[in-house]
Amino acid sequence: MKVLFIYYISSGGVETLNRHRNAALTQAGVECHFLYKMQGTGHQNLEGIRTFVMNNPVEISNLIKREKYDLIVVCSDDKMLEPIKRSGFEGILIFEVQGLGNHRTAQRFFVQNGRHINRYADAILLPKTHHLVKLAQTYLPKLPRFSFHNCFDSNAFTHKSFQKSPLPIIGWVGRIEKNKNWQTYLEIGRRLIQKKHMIKLWMFIDDTLYERSQYQLFLKRIEDPNLKNHLTIFKNIRNDVMADYYSKIADSGGIVCSTSKVEGFGYTLVEAMSCGCPVLTTDSDGVKSIVQDAKTGIYMKNGQLADAVNKAEQLLTNETLRVKLIRNARVNIKSRFSLNKYATEFMKMYNSLRK
Repeated sequence: MKVLFIYYISSGGVETLNRHRNAALTQAGVECHFLYKMQGTGHQNLEGIRTFVMNNPVEISNLIKREKYDLIVVCSDDKMLEPIKRSGFEGILIFEVQGLGNHRTAQRFFVQNGRHINRYADAILLPKTHHLVKLAQTYLPKLPRFSFHNCFDSNAFTHKSFQKSPLPIIGWVGRIEKNKNWQTYLEIGRRLIQKKHMIKLWMFIDDTLYERSQYQLFLKRIEDPNLKNHLTIFKNIRNDVMADYYSKIADSGGIVCSTSKVEGFGYTLVEAMSCGCPVLTTDSDGVKSIVQDAKTGIYMKNGQLADAVNKAEQLLTNETLRVKLIRNARVNIKSRFSLNKYATEFMKMYNSLRK
């Protein structure tokens, strides 16, 4: 069996998902190819994975004809569905939903593109994210729908030992855009420093993908003298190296903070947990499958900074709580997001559509 996964750009959560599901499906005997229309910063992570970068419809059509795929999964780029069908592709064509931003943006996407997806896709695939499942039920009620958890190779991406940092580190990973809510992270850090907590702030960003107005605000904000001496910005770090940084955060007695308004999934939290980092996060829908409050992580109330700072202080100072969260989080990741489970669900989907 041969599968092609298509996405806009080799960057972000979908690029991470593709690497992990390549590991899952390869173990199950599936040959996976990946096509990105643009090369992003995540391309540096794709060593040893059959990957194409092309945007020309004729080249894409020729690739599909040459490779004779059994199944093609198009993620988020609904405009790719029609040309694939018109190219003469006779296999199964699945439209996958990941992310799509906040609730309003996601709903607008389904309203504008639902008819198009329904016409050309054979089925829809999406993670177990409540608002995405509900929108798919509403706007694509007749299309076969498959919803199962994304996967994660916790054996490959795990804790490593380094010299301990003398100060706790609070980490944040994301793009500089409104939905990622980076300003809340910096304000939490500023207030902790104001309360005399001796901490470091580490931000991991992609400086090639951002909202221009947000990035200008960001550049001004990080010049705040109350933050500047505590803050380090890391740009475009290779994914395998991120395990090193998460491990350093964990061993420092620090935490990873996620401030997103809405997430389709949340690979940042999974990666952090796999390396032993306690996590503080907003209840951004997609993280519900990852974080159970006070069991595998801690929720902060969105928009309530006093609550966020209080929860951060608990995680920094309560060693019993930290140990419990770290242990439970690792168990949850290994059981819920295993490669074997993903491969099993994926093959069930394929076999049901072949009939």
